[in-house]
Amino acid sequence: MKRAKKPNISSKSFDAEDVAYVNETAQAALRLLGLKPSASAEQKMTKITKVIDEYFYGKRKKDEAALIDLASQLACLYGNILRDEMGWEWRIVNADGDEFLGIGPADKSVMLAPVAYIHSQLTAPGSGDNTSMLLFNMIKGGSIPKGKPNEYVSVG
Repeated sequence: MKRAKKPNISSKSFDAEDVAYVNETAQAALRLLGLKPSASAEQKMTKITKVIDEYFYGKRKKDEAALIDLASQLACLYGNILRDEMGWEWRIVNADGDEFLGIGPADKSVMLAPVAYIHSQLTAPGSGDNTSMLLFNMIKGGSIPKGKPNEYVSVG
């Protein structure tokens, strides 16, 4: 039996333009949620979870462009919460030629792709439930699986 090929993953630090984009997008999420930047992480996470639930269980027709915009806003805020609470770092991740925003600890043992994760929570969470608060609490509590440095174990 053949072993699965290990993905080729690398990343680079954000430049000033990347930082500005994420921060502006997270600010848009705060406005959408009716929160101030000074709100606690728990207040922000509660609002993110509520918006995801309302979107997922809502009866409105879903517009793909609006969905991507919403996922991006919530994901940038989610990532910034992890940055502020856990000291995680934003990275541009390249996995087998696909480039995306990632966030994880400086040793790159773990990586979350927040836009893909939040998009999945808005549309079809694998468990059938919104796990955004659960994942946040697991990360904060240190109970997520971790890889070796530079292993980029995917969470979310």
